[in-house]
Amino acid sequence: MVVVGVLALWPISKNIVVSVALCIGLKPLVAFAAFEVEHWGAHSAAMGGAFSAHVGTVEGSWFNPAVAAAMQVKMFTSTHVQLFKGVPGGLKQNSGGGVVPTKYGGATLSFARFGEREYSEQIFAMGFARKMHQRFSLGFQLGNAGWEFGDWGARDWSLSLGGLYEVGWITPHTFARIGLVARGLGSTTRDSGRLTGHRPSRYVFAFELRPEKQIFAAEVETGRGEWELRAGCETPLVGDWNLRFGGNVLFAETLNRTANVGLGYTWNLIRFDYAYSHSYDLSSFGATHRIGIGLFGS
Repeated sequence: MVVVGVLALWPISKNIVVSVALCIGLKPLVAFAAFEVEHWGAHSAAMGGAFSAHVGTVEGSWFNPAVAAAMQVKMFTSTHVQLFKGVPGGLKQNSGGGVVPTKYGGATLSFARFGEREYSEQIFAMGFARKMHQRFSLGFQLGNAGWEFGDWGARDWSLSLGGLYEVGWITPHTFARIGLVARGLGSTTRDSGRLTGHRPSRYVFAFELRPEKQIFAAEVETGRGEWELRAGCETPLVGDWNLRFGGNVLFAETLNRTANVGLGYTWNLIRFDYAYSHSYDLSSFGATHRIGIGLFGS
């Protein structure tokens, strides 16, 4: 979500370099680098990041690897992000990935890159999910995250495990799912009073309701004394358009409250997504815009 005490340099002309310090957590540069780069696409961001029990898009597998087991067709997506529009020079991120169903389950591949030139962060992940029961799926994701700043840098491997339980029809018109995720397990780089490029392990409980054509989702994530609440909704607007909105609140040493709204449009086998995010506590940095495109195969 946000950088915890990380300093980066972005050039805005040949002779000018802007120093951008996003010291949201007000912590010194020790122990780990909490990445600005995140696997939040335009669809998931518009719903406040409450996506760990969401089936139907590639982005769901970024939040919970077990979601891939429920995918029936090949899906691919790509997202371009303009982070904090008010920062001079602009902060950009690109991400993408895909899910391919197989005879034994769903295979996933994803990537994300934030920054350019002097400073950059990258995440690459691959995973697999399988139905263990008619209602329950398990999945794993092996990820490699790293950062580079001039001649400095670090990379780190970690594991994420996820479970997805199909509660089923709790009313004649409402379907429910529960998601459980453990992220960032088994760091290969331990805390040693220096930047490791590894985020602390985090744990997620998610719940999603689907009455008729709408979606209501909520989840809570915790790790290393921090909590984040996320909630979102999707509802038909007109024709093939969908309206999405949501919010997320991070409780750490400081508070970060973000409101999100977005649109989705499906044309044949292609879906276009847009999300606008504005942080109440970081309003001076400007809003974040995400544009995504997804492709559905057979």
